[in-house]
Amino acid sequence: KRFGFICVTNDVNLRKYCVKESVSVLWGLDLLAELVASTALLPSEAYQIAYKIHTTNPKHITPRILNRFKEKVGA
Repeated sequence: KRFGFICVTNDVNLRKYCVKESVSVLWGLDLLAELVASTALLPSEAYQIAYKIHTTNPKHITPRILNRFKEKVGA
């Protein structure tokens, strides 16, 4: 907070705490989307990373979330 950092997390409780403390937050996949928007990462590369995250954590990164991400980045 002191340095103006953004907390990148998918942990709901940590996100709530950060919001309470006025710390900016991003979901993990939002960080990938930001990298695509800044042309630091190709949409296809971001989707491949998101897909790998999904395969290791399908309970939290569901097919629905993955599809929304794919549309968001234009992959």
